[in-house]
Amino acid sequence: VRNQSGDRCFTCGNYVYFTAKDSLGEEIWRTDGTPGGTIRVKDLNPGSGDGVLEHDPVWCINGIAYFRSISGLLWKTNGTETGTSQVTQSFVAQGGLWPLKDKMYFVTTNQTLFVTSGAVNAESQLYLTTIESGLFYKVLAVEAGLDYIYTIINIYNNVDVNRIELWRIDGTANGSQKVRELPANPGYPFYKFFKIIQNKVYFYGWDPTHGYELWSSDGTEAGTSMVADLTPGTNSSQIYYSSVYNNKLIFDFNNSDTYVSDGTASGTVKLLGSIFHFVGREYQNSFYYLGIQNSGQVSLVKTDGTVPGTQVIDNLGQSRFSDEFLVINNKLLFRYEDSVAGVELGITN
Repeated sequence: VRNQSGDRCFTCGNYVYFTAKDSLGEEIWRTDGTPGGTIRVKDLNPGSGDGVLEHDPVWCINGIAYFRSISGLLWKTNGTETGTSQVTQSFVAQGGLWPLKDKMYFVTTNQTLFVTSGAVNAESQLYLTTIESGLFYKVLAVEAGLDYIYTIINIYNNVDVNRIELWRIDGTANGSQKVRELPANPGYPFYKFFKIIQNKVYFYGWDPTHGYELWSSDGTEAGTSMVADLTPGTNSSQIYYSSVYNNKLIFDFNNSDTYVSDGTASGTVKLLGSIFHFVGREYQNSFYYLGIQNSGQVSLVKTDGTVPGTQVIDNLGQSRFSDEFLVINNKLLFRYEDSVAGVELGITN
């Protein structure tokens, strides 16, 4: 069996799920940590053809693992072949599966928002309740919190309407609500969400005066605005990766620096220069992350969310690395790929 997914393993219930390829093609597998408990869950595409894509994620909701077949349909499993079944007839886009209360939301390949209970063939299109008759929408971004799902949509009619709007969904029958209209970029609309922190959603927003910058919303029209103009003028800031620590957003800036924000302009500051944040996690009352220096060298960084409390722990050389940290026996483990030594396991206490 050949695992092509590298670090793409997902814990759900009593199992770790991953994709692997053998004579029956690329399929979904699971393990309980023993040789006998490591099995192919189901041959979705009987024969040697692939049943899943090698880099697709697995979403864990209430102990049930959800995943996409190679055709884009949503499936679920409890880790047994008899407990594996197709959930949707609609094709699920790569973006993800967002749980809210007793439902799950997903975006189809034609950029429409659907909702499902998780039962077989129980999905339905989500109709945003106050969109005018004759107009259509395309989903540009989605993010889920404990109480709401936020979505940025493009509303259009192919004639004279082309709007960008932020919406909030509470999971009830008539619970979709427009938060506010956002300035519409006349070029390519590249809106995306970062994280939800204490019921405030952070996202990549645009206006003609500032370009793309860090925005936030508390779910109200008045509470939706740009956080800070990090690249003054009409030029946009580049923000790709973000994490949450101590109710603050830690993010990369222009592929160069690491910034931290408490949601205010004055509280959005450079945390570390010349090393930009990629991925990290909390460990022993600090936040550790792998950062990339301008030279391409990867460093392990420790921070308490303040400038004085941020320091480089170790330089790992010219590396590529995984998107996950693990804590085992009170030690922080991470995988990285060194250009000389190959794939290695990093560890720190």
